[in-house]
Amino acid sequence: MMTLRSIPERYFEVAGVCIGFTGPVLIALQISAEWTRITPSSLSPGYVVGFLAVYVFWFLYGLRFNRVALWLGNVLGVVLQTVLLVLVLLK
Repeated sequence: MMTLRSIPERYFEVAGVCIGFTGPVLIALQISAEWTRITPSSLSPGYVVGFLAVYVFWFLYGLRFNRVALWLGNVLGVVLQTVLLVLVLLK
């Protein structure tokens, strides 16, 4: 049986980068929905700020420990979550 330790670290890094883009893609979909809807946002600013804080933390963590899989997807998450927050506040 294969253990996690037998999988090369590089494989996890590549997989992490790929998986790390899932969050930003979902945020982009939400930005599109917010942008095209005329009705008020159903997202609370607190919810959006909370996830912004999560993305900021993991971005900084990735920078601190030089983990591309963490900082790359999360810096994009920070930018997109900030755009989402602006849209929510403007509605």
